Amino acid sequence: HGVGFLMMGDLEKEGENELLDYGDHVEADVLKVGHHGSRTSTSQRLLMRTRPQWAFVSGNLRAGRMPPHWDVLDRLQRARIRTLVTGRDGSLQMSVNEQSSITTRFGTSGRTMRGRGLLVPAATIRSGSR
Repeated sequence: HGVGFLMMGDLEKEGENELLDYGDHVEADVLKVGHHGSRTSTSQRLLMRTRPQWAFVSGNLRAGRMPPHWDVLDRLQRARIRTLVTGRDGSLQMSVNEQSSITTRFGTSGRTMRGRGLLVPAATIRSGSR
């Protein structure tokens, strides 16, 4: 079936609903969380329809009013979606091979994880193992 990536950009709930209303078959193995994990994006409906195995958020974990917001991270966790946040996990490289396996590789993020020169060992999942 291949591997599906859904890159949400800054789409918020209204735009998510339009996307979901447009097509009957909207699934993704990997979800780029919209609007840096703002509470105005990544609705429960989106997660239920797309059913991603992985989600990644471009942002830095911190308390307060800035995204990613904890309620979005909680929705992802409750849906059992493996979630990566660049400010915590560093940069992310994903590749897909001919067998539709996703390989991830993590590195340091020069902006949010300055001074760490480590690579986290790659993790592999099989597409379609829902």
